[in-house]
Amino acid sequence: MFNRSPQNLTKLGLYLKDTRLDLGLSLRKAAGLAEISPAHLCKIEQGNNFSSIGLNVLLKLSKVYKMPVVTILRRGGLINEV
Repeated sequence: MFNRSPQNLTKLGLYLKDTRLDLGLSLRKAAGLAEISPAHLCKIEQGNNFSSIGLNVLLKLSKVYKMPVVTILRRGGLINEV
């Protein structure tokens, strides 16, 4: 089940931000590696706009953060654990 509630978008954003910080990446560096703008990544991390994070962006971030998209979605609360 895919859950796009505002609370889960915030949780996803915080998870992505925490992951980026754990990897020692600045917002600008992570955005550059993912080939998105720092403003776009900031918006995603704030969790206030679901349309700003499409599958292509998730794929790029999963490569930068070296984890599968499904892990990001699960830990971000957008899909349930099976």
